[in-house]
Amino acid sequence: MRLRKCRTLETLERVIEKNK
Repeated sequence: MRLRKCRTLETLERVIEKNK
């Protein structure tokens, strides 16, 4: 679960950077 959350956070950050 912790790994999944970490991966989700990384993906979210990448998406935000792309949106920026």
